[in-house]
Amino acid sequence: MRLIIALTLTATIISTGCVRGERALEPVPARLVLAEQVEVEKLKSALGDALGRAAIHLGPDDLSTSTQITVLPPRLTDFETRSPAKPIIFDVFIEDGRCFAIRRQSEDRVLFPDLTCEPADH
Repeated sequence: MRLIIALTLTATIISTGCVRGERALEPVPARLVLAEQVEVEKLKSALGDALGRAAIHLGPDDLSTSTQITVLPPRLTDFETRSPAKPIIFDVFIEDGRCFAIRRQSEDRVLFPDLTCEPADH
């Protein structure tokens, strides 16, 4: 009887992925560590590459405390009076030491290889 209970418990632990080392780390909400303007430019460059835009204008988020990044729509040209474009919001995460953002509308990931993040609960 004890053997059956032990085997059942072992099978349950293995099937649920509770064995140490078997489970991948989950993404954790994070905030960027942007000590210098150069790092903000690296952020804009990564977001610009992901969005296919040369000029990125960030929204009013405080990037040192916020877990989100807002990218404003392109500015109107001289021939436009209004635009249906809306801001694009990204949520910042850290996973396995890598800093990245996920676009809310499409869930696309943008990796920030040259930037540092820290978990938001710090």
